[in-house]
Amino acid sequence: MEKRYKKIIRCSLNIKFYFFLFFYLLLIKFNIFSDQTNDLLKNALIYENNGNYDKALEYYQKYIKVNNDEKVFLKIIRLTQDYDEIVQKYNDFLIEFPVSRFRFIARYELAKIYLLNNNYKEALKEFEKLKEFSRGNQYYYRSSYNIANIHNKLKNYHEAIIEIDNLLSDDENIYNKAECFYLSAIINIKNGNYKEAEKNLLFCIDNYSSSDIVASCLFELITIYMKMNDIDNVNYYSDKLNKGFPDSFENYIIKKKLKNNNTNDNELIYYNENELINDNRIRSDLKLSLEIDSSNELINLKSYYLQLSYLSNYENAKILLDSYRLKGLNDIFISRTESASSNKIFYRLLIGPYFNLKDAKKRKEELDSKKIDSIIMELVKSYE
Repeated sequence: MEKRYKKIIRCSLNIKFYFFLFFYLLLIKFNIFSDQTNDLLKNALIYENNGNYDKALEYYQKYIKVNNDEKVFLKIIRLTQDYDEIVQKYNDFLIEFPVSRFRFIARYELAKIYLLNNNYKEALKEFEKLKEFSRGNQYYYRSSYNIANIHNKLKNYHEAIIEIDNLLSDDENIYNKAECFYLSAIINIKNGNYKEAEKNLLFCIDNYSSSDIVASCLFELITIYMKMNDIDNVNYYSDKLNKGFPDSFENYIIKKKLKNNNTNDNELIYYNENELINDNRIRSDLKLSLEIDSSNELINLKSYYLQLSYLSNYENAKILLDSYRLKGLNDIFISRTESASSNKIFYRLLIGPYFNLKDAKKRKEELDSKKIDSIIMELVKSYE
């Protein structure tokens, strides 16, 4: 009996030993797998930060096969170049993650992709869907504005005005009323209703002085007065534009027209809209969707850039960008940034990144030899 009891105990101990051994080996395997997965993500982030987007995409796609992360899914879409593939992947995301927090911004970006590629029919369809499911938040108002703008582009002015009037009459809409007055003015200009356009532009200028759209409103107002040969108002509002937005593209064009005594030009110049995402909710979703989790570590990727200019207007930055590229600087690009002190948007002309100071200094010396001024900036990107 005693021998049998001892045998049972030994068997029990053996079972426990093998159980713990199995569990231990399983844990090691899991940790190795976890480390390999995190290495894929880290490599992807490093390649992306280095500007090697093809290689970054390769590692992100390997990572997504073992970890179906919605943020990485969006990252892959944003790095994809082929239009049809981008559209398909956004639709896949919306099916794969139907209740994701990022479903709103994913559909918004899909609609913008259609719009930027002049596929107005599909853009209209996506903005209508987004509007239907986002009542009361910023996506609703941004979608409504884009719907009005698409109708404007398609010359469906009646439908555009209805959408704008609904936005302007909505007391809860505190997000884009300035843009609505501006778009209403543009539609009135296109239909020859200059007095109504003048009324909308003046209201926008007087009541939304802190809005980015004011420079565009001043530009359109001045061109109306030029058409009407109202020299006093041309000079008054040109001076206001010059003082308020001295380095803007609008001011550059108006100065050029005045210098050439072109105030009787009957052709109105429509400012090309460059929509910026200033809405807090949309910007918050965008920022959050770009934050990639890698094993709860903070991956600091220190890099250096050469800054050649710092401007407050996007169109002006594009003009300068083109001039630098004519000088052979094909790797220069525009980076949008927000001032921490004033919350205003600015645009840097940058070259980089360089992952050691020596390379950055070497490139600066090359620019100095061509008499191109630049400063070295250190930037740390943090992915949490």
